[in-house]
Amino acid sequence: MTEAEPSEQMTLNLVHEPVIARKKAKHDAHQSRPDASEDGETDRVEAHPSKRARITDDHPASEAQDFISSLFKHNPDIPQLEASEAVPLSEQVFSGQGFEKVGIHPYLVKNMKDAGIIDMTQVQALSIPVILAGQDALIKSQTGSGKTLAYAVPILHQLQAKTPKISRSDGCHALIVVPTRELAIQSFEWIQKLCRSFAWIVPGLLLGGEKKKSEKARVRKGINILISTPGRLIDHIQHTQCLSLKHLTWLVLDEADRMLELGYERDVQAILTAINEQAQGHHRQTLLLSATLTSGIEQLSEVSMKHPKFIDAAVNEENTQCLTALTTPDNLKQAFIIVPAKLRLVCLASFILWKCRYSKSRKMLIFMATQDMVDFLMDLFECTLNVPDEPHPSFRPKKSFSQMNLTDDAKSLVGTEFIDEPQTPARKKLVPIELLKLHGNMSQSERANVFKTFREADAGLLLCTDVAARGLDLPQVDWIVQYNPPISNADYVHRVGRTARIGAKGSSLIFLLPSEANFVKELENDNLLLAEMTIAQILKKLFINSELVSQKTGKLPHTMEEAATNLQMKMEAMVLNDEHIHQRASQAYVSFIRSYASYPKEVREIFCFKELHLGHIAKSFALRDPPSRITGIGKGNWVDNEEKKKQNLKREEKMINAQKKRIDQKSLIMSEYSTGFDGIDASSIVKKKPPTVKKSSKKKKRLGKKT
Repeated sequence: MTEAEPSEQMTLNLVHEPVIARKKAKHDAHQSRPDASEDGETDRVEAHPSKRARITDDHPASEAQDFISSLFKHNPDIPQLEASEAVPLSEQVFSGQGFEKVGIHPYLVKNMKDAGIIDMTQVQALSIPVILAGQDALIKSQTGSGKTLAYAVPILHQLQAKTPKISRSDGCHALIVVPTRELAIQSFEWIQKLCRSFAWIVPGLLLGGEKKKSEKARVRKGINILISTPGRLIDHIQHTQCLSLKHLTWLVLDEADRMLELGYERDVQAILTAINEQAQGHHRQTLLLSATLTSGIEQLSEVSMKHPKFIDAAVNEENTQCLTALTTPDNLKQAFIIVPAKLRLVCLASFILWKCRYSKSRKMLIFMATQDMVDFLMDLFECTLNVPDEPHPSFRPKKSFSQMNLTDDAKSLVGTEFIDEPQTPARKKLVPIELLKLHGNMSQSERANVFKTFREADAGLLLCTDVAARGLDLPQVDWIVQYNPPISNADYVHRVGRTARIGAKGSSLIFLLPSEANFVKELENDNLLLAEMTIAQILKKLFINSELVSQKTGKLPHTMEEAATNLQMKMEAMVLNDEHIHQRASQAYVSFIRSYASYPKEVREIFCFKELHLGHIAKSFALRDPPSRITGIGKGNWVDNEEKKKQNLKREEKMINAQKKRIDQKSLIMSEYSTGFDGIDASSIVKKKPPTVKKSSKKKKRLGKKT
């Protein structure tokens, strides 16, 4: 490695800590590695009087010579943020009361005990009596507080108590509308567990991606509790005649704010209109649930609810000023890290290795901005983090003393303890990290399989978009990583709410560019406090536990900058040599630029497109091409995909037009005794006169001569 000019050397304020060197003897280096192979959770949050609380490391850093690399040059300075004096809102999770105290049926209580649920949460203790009283309710509570059971338990309790008993032929009594398919499946599974003791109550599920024919058959047989997504429900209301909403008593809009954000406002209005038309004069109870209350929900509540009761588990009934405040679980440790664009990819990969391989195996969720980013990083990490590195072809390992023909005097001089010592570092057995992905462009079967696999797994990594940000109960998730910041503070709360659920512990980390540092202040304005994690802490774990040898020397790195550069070069080489991954990287780069440019006006002061350094952003996608060339490649792929979508739409339109032109099949069904003229109006048939034959003039002359 050649030395650079002093002016080009890396500024140490990038990592906030002195650079760590590996200039110790090999014996000392091997002693430091077993500590890192353990759990490695030596983090603590220290409060500084004039600075923000920062996550630090117990291991002291030693002074060393800088490792010069383009990865650490020409990066913007990381801003120092002052500590906030805001006090976060606290919400008690459990109420300490059992379901028996609110008069729930003993069979329901037993079914919940079998599922491991004994006491009510705070939101359940506040909501169940209101719902049993028949009042409309707008329920706000932190993520993971049991809002699904807050409405499912009282609805089932009242359904089983109806006399005479309801039957599946009665149709739908309760309608639950949710924004995503995964949340619909999860809600359906919970209601199925609660319905085990009441066989006459039939729950059902309707969602996009499934066959409509089989769904119509289930509706025709009868469904008492219907769980559906808005789009598929509208489709069945318009085209399935056997779907009856005449007896509808309960309407539940779960994650209502997310439905409005996804553009389902018209669908929700259409659902309300259809219910009002079919259930004329029938009393209906409406429930709206969310972890955040927005202006859109308030407008929806005015249209769909009558004198609703506001329930907020975080405040008392008398304090109505905090209804729109954001709350997160008390057991959730939140942190942020400010990373220059060029170091984003290597920091993310190092953090994954630290939490999923170097320490105890964990479950991690990583949120991305676009589907293309999910596809690209899935392929990249599968080919780099789960594949052992091979040394450069020109590297030749040195021979050990045991491979040399040494005399007895030479062996006694060297020592027996060094004769069998290998000259190259011993490689550990690579433990693969289970990687999964989830986004809206996957088929329904793929999404269902991924959702089921990740829920049942003890450890793994799920790369996803915001399709997994709302309502999903994923057990034992330890870390939530937001690689791209959300649009709003409410989306941030919903993302981190996938961990620390029902009293469990969890952690979250959000990646920010130096130009996005003010997003932390925006979160603090809503009483959300985050500690700061440094780049040095993550790269130090990579350096201490480094398994990646240099391709040129075949040796372990001497500094954490060298360890980071080795990992970055490995990922860049994979993108450069694999055409498929290179196309994925280019397409992900273009999709990220498009998404960043589409931030709403309210947050463009924080997420300013002009502050992006496109060359550094390309580095974060392991691309070595200039941005102009990347844009051409990525845009070409995007254009191809758009053309394919247009072709598919044209093909569907042709099929629909062909079906419209077909003759009604009923008119082709005839009895064996039918004449085939049934349905034909005889009066409309015009009788044609027989054609007149004109005789030729020659024939007439002959006839005249004969006479």
